[in-house]
Amino acid sequence: MVEEQVPERLRGRLKLWKAVGDELLFVVDVDEESEVHDFVSAWVRAMDGYEAMLSTKNHEMMESGASSPPLNSMKTKGGAFVATFPEPDYEIVVAHSPSEATSDLDPILLNERLKEHPSPGNLQDFLGTSIDTGFRVSARASQRYFTLSLEVAWAFAQHLKTQTNEPVSNMVLLEEIALKGVWGGRAYPLFAIDRAATDSYNQAMQRMQNVPHLKAMDICNLAESCHSDKAWPSLIHFPASTFPAFTGNKDRLESAQTRISERTDRSAEGDELRELSTEAFSADEDVSNMRVQAPPADGSP
Repeated sequence: MVEEQVPERLRGRLKLWKAVGDELLFVVDVDEESEVHDFVSAWVRAMDGYEAMLSTKNHEMMESGASSPPLNSMKTKGGAFVATFPEPDYEIVVAHSPSEATSDLDPILLNERLKEHPSPGNLQDFLGTSIDTGFRVSARASQRYFTLSLEVAWAFAQHLKTQTNEPVSNMVLLEEIALKGVWGGRAYPLFAIDRAATDSYNQAMQRMQNVPHLKAMDICNLAESCHSDKAWPSLIHFPASTFPAFTGNKDRLESAQTRISERTDRSAEGDELRELSTEAFSADEDVSNMRVQAPPADGSP
């Protein structure tokens, strides 16, 4: 259902990461902030559409007098976060082949080799502070509020800011909350898409409580202030963006990748030396055996 909601130019890029209990986790590579906006919007529309489909079918069954119980009226919830590689986050590959998994190669070298030569049986996973933060953010989601990491909210707002001066009508600052292990315990600004933003009752309550819609510029300013703090747990980088703040970490990320490449090069050289040493050791054993078996000097058998 998500693919149907995604613009045609972005279809086919969404991949299943893993299933955790009754949760399905998906990943997608994004190159600019507009893609973040489009994928998040498509995901929320798909969730709404799925719930509406179940509700319609249940209603039709009840009207028809069907004796069977109604379909599952399951409610959905979700969240989105951005991770940046290879720093502060890192992709790891769990080898399907036992021979690869038990290799004595440097783990970074083994992981890089597995990434370069993907196998259908291998498992993909991710580690890093953005990942940890993202799971904390997603855990705060509810059926009404689709939670967003600050980076997703920033990308969403930056895209809208370049399109219109109108307030962001369906995004809310849900709360400021200290998330375990995130930003040194400081209150994290938790944004969310309000899936019930167009509900007449909710709109009336907002007007009565004089709750203004968020301005895209304010969201962007808040995000920039967070990212100026050295203790902030995440980086942001969209290589195709024209917005300087979204490409400003390019040199840092390239440097991190260079360090990984240098380590893997040294590890590969070490691996080759170990193989040569093993071959030399085997050759010495063969020579020793030949000497033991050599005939006596007098030529007797």
